[in-house]
Amino acid sequence: MLPNLLFCASPYIADTMVYADSVMRHLNGQISGPFQPLWEFGHLLWRPLGAILAPLFFAAVPDRLGEAPRIKLAFGFLAVNMLAGLGIAALLYDLFRRLAGWKTAALLTFGLSWSGGFLMYVLSGSSYITGLFFEVWAIWLLIPVSGAPPGIRRQLAAGALAALGALFWFPYILAIPAVAAVPWAMSGMRPKDGIAALLRVGIISAACILVVMAAGAWLAGARTAPAAAEWYRDAQHQWQQNRQWMRAVSGVPRLMVDLSRDGVVLKRFTFRDPFHPVSAWDLARISLWKLAAFYGFLFSVLIMAFRSPRGRPALALLLIAGVPMLLFAIVLFEPSSAERFLPVLPFLLLAAAAGWSGPARWVAAAVLVLLPGINAPVFIETFSTEQQSTFAQIEDYTRHANPSDLLVTVTFPDPLPQWLEQRIYHLSMRNRTVPTFQLIEVSTGRSQGWKERFAARALRQWDIAKADVWIRQGALRDRPDEVQRWVEGDNPALRWADVPAFLTAFDYDVRTALPEGFARLARSDKNRRMLERLTAAGAE
Repeated sequence: MLPNLLFCASPYIADTMVYADSVMRHLNGQISGPFQPLWEFGHLLWRPLGAILAPLFFAAVPDRLGEAPRIKLAFGFLAVNMLAGLGIAALLYDLFRRLAGWKTAALLTFGLSWSGGFLMYVLSGSSYITGLFFEVWAIWLLIPVSGAPPGIRRQLAAGALAALGALFWFPYILAIPAVAAVPWAMSGMRPKDGIAALLRVGIISAACILVVMAAGAWLAGARTAPAAAEWYRDAQHQWQQNRQWMRAVSGVPRLMVDLSRDGVVLKRFTFRDPFHPVSAWDLARISLWKLAAFYGFLFSVLIMAFRSPRGRPALALLLIAGVPMLLFAIVLFEPSSAERFLPVLPFLLLAAAAGWSGPARWVAAAVLVLLPGINAPVFIETFSTEQQSTFAQIEDYTRHANPSDLLVTVTFPDPLPQWLEQRIYHLSMRNRTVPTFQLIEVSTGRSQGWKERFAARALRQWDIAKADVWIRQGALRDRPDEVQRWVEGDNPALRWADVPAFLTAFDYDVRTALPEGFARLARSDKNRRMLERLTAAGAE
């Protein structure tokens, strides 16, 4: 695990900077929105932890990594996750060793350390790994030692730890029934004693969550039932996608294999993208073999656990944890992101350790050994052609634009905003901040009204920030270039033709030299009238 932390970097740090900015607003006494920024329903304790540790982060993080306090906070969050990741690896190794011996434990822990979803968030400043640490600690307390079931004190402590996991990321609550069932399933308790242990763990978890959630709602300013409901809805960030079952097919494997751009390739094939056609051979060569590797591992674990007397109880725990998480991702949220299934990862590996026997173990072992080959190109700096192109575009932009100018791209999958927003820890981004804006949100729930949102944002940039707006020139062309990662048909309500038809109606007064460069939105009377008209329409 330690070599991965020293030599790898995550291509995606999720909402790390959102958390850092919330902590900074709290420290500066600023409140934006209806609720106190330190207390968010979905990640209740993460920002408060950052606020408590902020003086340590400000003092310990050297200026060469980042002078801005928000960047120091991001590095502090990263350090917390790295420690949590090491703790998870140590606890799971001990569990695997008890169940299957040290050789199998070493192999499974190696697989854990190279699992794409796990490694990605260990190397970020998001709360998912810290939540997972408390879940794994709870499981570790409840697994019997030398065959003896855990005592009542361990059960109560495990319940509190499981609750902490949910307080760092609320969906961990869906795994608490599986955690509570661990003593019954893994120690051969009589039904009466097993049910009693399950109830103890579950009740203490529920009590801790209710008490801390109630305090968090009060501190956030949600002090009535309608306000509490709005506080909960505010944590959803209006995220909504379509074709959930289809997305789950490639979303679940992201827990272990990094699919990188494979999702774009898969969607282009599925939707028959006319701009960037993908053949069945392209799909198999680029993506399907990775999906096959993950599902081969999953099915081998299911077979091993089902055929083993010791593995069947662990398989039951995997189903108790996995089915609710899958339904949650598909029905209530979205199944495309690896973190949706992180609460299930310990139970998947636990089932592998408990059932490790028979020919299926060689399939599982082969996949675990292959994981570095699948994931390392994403996590280890390779200075690919795409990265060099991205660096050139950033340099091109910063030569012409002022630091407070706004860079507009079509969607977030474009490598440019991905790098500028998600590579905060990279050497190229030291003490460099570029404000960005995407015309079209990934989620279908926020794709409507994109023209009006752009108009309002551009006017704020001119009138409040007193700075300019730059558009990626590729957005003005009739065809989307490959670098923008557009998928025609991904959102049924949008077509690429709508983007240049809208943007070319504006005037531009400066264009940079690179073909993938940028055009500055002119501060002309014509442009202002168009923007004001759109803003007024969006306010109606």
